[in-house]
Amino acid sequence: MSNLVSLKEYKAYKEISSTDHDVQLQAYLTSVSDFIKSHCSRTIVDYVNQEKTEYINGVTDNLFIFQEFPVINITSVEGSVDGGATYTVMTEFTDYIYDLENYMLSSVGSSFISTSGAIPSPVSMKVIYTGGYYECPSDLKLVVVDLVNSMSQNRLGSATKNLKGGTLQQLSYKVLPEYMKTILANYRVM
Repeated sequence: MSNLVSLKEYKAYKEISSTDHDVQLQAYLTSVSDFIKSHCSRTIVDYVNQEKTEYINGVTDNLFIFQEFPVINITSVEGSVDGGATYTVMTEFTDYIYDLENYMLSSVGSSFISTSGAIPSPVSMKVIYTGGYYECPSDLKLVVVDLVNSMSQNRLGSATKNLKGGTLQQLSYKVLPEYMKTILANYRVM
């Protein structure tokens, strides 16, 4: 998957023209991007042009929260009464309502699939969509740049592991400055 900030963007921001540390910087950018995506429980930029498929138990659940948002396009919402063996297309306003403001689907009834005898299954409802940001938001880019700077200057004080051409620190949410925690909270899926 793609990094939140490219090596070219980072070097332009930091006014770096040398290629001496490109391998290490790329490793830091990947590590920081992976850390942020993991912490936020979403990829932020990876499903803009590629469809994402998510499943929930549509027999027992009545709310679906999109992992990638903002939602760009909902390709299909499908339900299964046989535990995910076969699916049929669900209809907006009949089976579900899309809440554009909160990036979620809610069932019209007590659950998405209320057919008698439907088999409850974690794959009984399938949602295919595209979502996220075409470009990483600027506040997140600043967090990436600041974290890479801290890593390259070894200011986070966390454990390191060997990597070709240098060391890579293990990032920990606990050691982040408050401004970074605040920014990350704005993008985190709960």
